[in-house]
Amino acid sequence: MSPTARRGALTVYDTTLGRQIGTVETALDGPMDIAAVDGSVYAIEGDSLRRLRPAGRTETVATGAGRATGLAGADDRLLLAGPDGIRTHPVGDSASPPLPDCPISPRRVAAGDGRFAVAGPTEDGHGVAVIDDTGEWQRWQSVDGPVRALTVDSDGITVGTDGGCLSLSRTERYATTDDGDAPRAVVVGQFDAGVEGVQWHRLRLDATALGPETCIRVFYRAADDPPARTTTVGDGGAWTAANGVDDCLLRSAHGRYLQVAVELLGCQRASPRVGSVWASCPRESMLRHLPDLYRSADADVLERLLAVFGGFFADVARTRDASSRLFDPHGVPESSLGWLASWLGLDPRPAWPTPARRERIDRASELARLRGTRRGLTESVGLLLSHLPGDQRLFVVEPADLPDGPASAPVEKRLDGERSVLVYAGPFERERDRALVRTVIDRETPAHVDATLVPLEPTTALGTRAFLDANSRLAPTGVRLDETAVGSGTLPAARADDTLLDTR
Repeated sequence: MSPTARRGALTVYDTTLGRQIGTVETALDGPMDIAAVDGSVYAIEGDSLRRLRPAGRTETVATGAGRATGLAGADDRLLLAGPDGIRTHPVGDSASPPLPDCPISPRRVAAGDGRFAVAGPTEDGHGVAVIDDTGEWQRWQSVDGPVRALTVDSDGITVGTDGGCLSLSRTERYATTDDGDAPRAVVVGQFDAGVEGVQWHRLRLDATALGPETCIRVFYRAADDPPARTTTVGDGGAWTAANGVDDCLLRSAHGRYLQVAVELLGCQRASPRVGSVWASCPRESMLRHLPDLYRSADADVLERLLAVFGGFFADVARTRDASSRLFDPHGVPESSLGWLASWLGLDPRPAWPTPARRERIDRASELARLRGTRRGLTESVGLLLSHLPGDQRLFVVEPADLPDGPASAPVEKRLDGERSVLVYAGPFERERDRALVRTVIDRETPAHVDATLVPLEPTTALGTRAFLDANSRLAPTGVRLDETAVGSGTLPAARADDTLLDTR
């Protein structure tokens, strides 16, 4: 399950069907994370751990969640991750032993298949750690950028970052045996055609063998029922050896599921590498383009000969079909984002986060029409802030926004005449984020307007000398005491003594 964009609602997904099956209206208001365990849904909301009850009601299970940012459910406990480390909370009457100290500063946590995994900042960037069979934390993988999502299942660990999704699985290292056999590893993967009795066509590997002492061998088998996973493969039996590595035509591969085993043989100095495995179905024989005379029962040799040319034409067709992705800002490879941006006259290689670059290209036409206006400045700066870490705020102030009276004096001092504007933004966790926002302001502000960036602090305190209708005023739409919050649309003053609240 995951929160929807609609406030107070949870969207329920069925992982088997791969689609949404319903929504649940709740009393939750912006939970940090949610988890399901033992038939109940739990959420971190503020400083509390809450449980979802029937009819969308919630109850507080525990307080003192502190700065927890991640939540996961195991068989008998809940795991809470945050800058303060990993904490456990029992489910029901069960009691679980505490977890050992984590080697990284956890921000996300996941549980599944009897394992726990955490992700967060490390000394040299960001990484993922898991608890191994000995009950100790082990560093698994370093990742680029903060981890936004983390899951654990029988196939491995899936990590979601700003740059995309990574699938991590355990690797085994084989030392040279006493009888001189080469180091060996077997990786088994499975494809699902979704239709029983289909005939699989081709198999391609993006692989490199780094020398004469390394080798890659490929085996496959197909069936309508999912074959059992195994690393014991070889010639004969249910497995068929592929007659090539880069591109091969599959023979007698009928069934919904295609299981592919890649055997890697190396030495102490080199190892083969496999980047990806690609399979296609159903059979697309070039014999269908020939007269019936050539489509006899003994046409196997001719079919394999024509498959050489079929591989070339398949590459051309894939390039053609994928060309439209190069013009889709949300589908183009990251390496081509600069090329697509240059078509629109945008900076081809800004230091923006990748999701922000994609959204900027997608909204290029809209933002170009607004350039030089207050709305254009607000939209452009807001676009970047929405992809920066932390709870970002943005206020744009012009001289015409200020009411008459002494309460406006602290803000007026920052404004340099009628052709000036103040941009309150932040708080910024990194100096480079502040520099990026400053660059956007300079680019979106007309040459005759003086724009000043005022970084906001992480916390804001109201002074004790605020008097209604003297140095503060309320929104003209009216106020209900139990529903009023300071924050949205607030114009901050330069000093806490002279407080100005403005809902414009």
